[in-house]
Amino acid sequence: MDRGPSDFDTTHRLIASFVWQLPKMAHANPILRRVAGGWEMSGLIALQSGPPLTISAGKDQSQTNLRDAP
Repeated sequence: MDRGPSDFDTTHRLIASFVWQLPKMAHANPILRRVAGGWEMSGLIALQSGPPLTISAGKDQSQTNLRDAP
């Protein structure tokens, strides 16, 4: 009788990595080209869906006496 998705179920998941080669500065002076040329940037991106989120407050912070609808 207890069937359904688990607490750690992530239905949608995307993981991507990238490498970006920065400019080599071919026309810069040799010292600047040696120090700042030829670098690479890389990264990793992870996006996923998560469990349902219920937002509720335990106290009436606005003091309006409004209640949640059943």
